[in-house]
Amino acid sequence: MNAVHAGTALALSLWAGWRAPLIALAAALLAGLGGRGLRVKILAEAAVGIGAAAGFAALAGLAWPPAGIAQRLAPVAAAATLAALLGRAWPRAAGGAVALLGGWFLAGAPLHLSPSLSWIEAAGAAAILALGVLDLGMGQVALASVSLACALSVARAGPAWVLAALVPGAALAGGLAARGRLVQPAALAVAAVAAACVLSAGDLQRLSLRPIEAAAAAPVLALWLAARLAPRLRPVAGGVGLAAAALVVWMIAGGR
Repeated sequence: MNAVHAGTALALSLWAGWRAPLIALAAALLAGLGGRGLRVKILAEAAVGIGAAAGFAALAGLAWPPAGIAQRLAPVAAAATLAALLGRAWPRAAGGAVALLGGWFLAGAPLHLSPSLSWIEAAGAAAILALGVLDLGMGQVALASVSLACALSVARAGPAWVLAALVPGAALAGGLAARGRLVQPAALAVAAVAAACVLSAGDLQRLSLRPIEAAAAAPVLALWLAARLAPRLRPVAGGVGLAAAALVVWMIAGGR
């Protein structure tokens, strides 16, 4: 009986602390498997984006007008998913449109128009989001998500931002299990979290470099290092992977 109570307490603790990534994982998995089971191809393909949007909604809630910048992440993920579905023939053009409008939206539009809206902030957010349009595979986007979460943990950005950074990676895991194919929504979701963190720090107009801004650049550095170190680490990939996973868990748990 004590073991049952202990297991229940552990499950509730995990759910309370990691609800947003867990919902992202479950939503992507259910959407992918449901789409395949019901033969609704578009639902299966959108699994990753649906998971990301659901995770962000679970983290910050949904409201109109958005009460804070974190509540703007779910609409950006949803828009990225819709654009990826409708613009499969022109994925970069569709992603670029989401980056441009998403940066504008994250910076405060359409509720706070000029002069309240800083066009410098909107342009900066759009530039960060544009990195999500790069042609990345699932493994690369997962690395970007985890590296951003670790960097935000080290920078003491707060538990909410660490969890937000993990949401796209969790959605990717669920989508991978359900064979969801559209990766770009997750890449744009990682970039949106990075942009939102920089905007929330409030120093984008002064172009200053503080720990939050440095943390937002972590995915780019991680992808650059991975491209150069992967061939050398291939013989010991298993051990390196286990060590990296243990380090990630320790850093994120400690930062939270």
